[in-house]
Amino acid sequence: MTGSAFARLSERKERMRLFLDTANLEEIREINRWGVLSGITTNPTLVSKEHEDPEALWKEILAEVDGDVSLETTEPDADPMYKQGLHLAQMGPNAVVKVPMTPDGLEAGKRLVADGIRINVTLVFSPGQAILAAEIGAYIVSPFLGRIDDVAATGCTRSGRSARSMTSKATIRTSSRRPSAIPCTWWSRPSPGRTSQPCRTTSS
Repeated sequence: MTGSAFARLSERKERMRLFLDTANLEEIREINRWGVLSGITTNPTLVSKEHEDPEALWKEILAEVDGDVSLETTEPDADPMYKQGLHLAQMGPNAVVKVPMTPDGLEAGKRLVADGIRINVTLVFSPGQAILAAEIGAYIVSPFLGRIDDVAATGCTRSGRSARSMTSKATIRTSSRRPSAIPCTWWSRPSPGRTSQPCRTTSS
């Protein structure tokens, strides 16, 4: 990184934040001891790998980490998803409810936001989908860099376009379990009148 580029990053009001994509308590505690962990994102697959009661595990993670912890809904339909989201949000003050980028996910997410609950919209693959998530008031938008790369597109480029398309203060949080994706950390360059959005890179 050049001196001028470093100086520009230093002038940003928000710093880059590292989120770990895991439900493994040993991993979380180890990285937390390093003093670099800002939060956690989980999903049903990661939770099932731990072979523990999901609610008990979520509560332990929420207690271990000071920052945001995304807990993902599993209900496919809007009304049950909304009710599940209410339950997940009550598990801790740092809980963020993760909903999918689907019509039902958008409907449930909008209702949760109206109730003052922070949401993370996941399964985002395009700038258009990121805009929809921002329109319902998403706190975090999560593009899938690796999956985007799999279909012969560049995940980082697509994520940058998503951020530049958004006028809200939603955060783009990219996630990849591939080490090669980690250097993709970026800050979007805002268009006139738009707010620069930090990309939160997560990897376990």
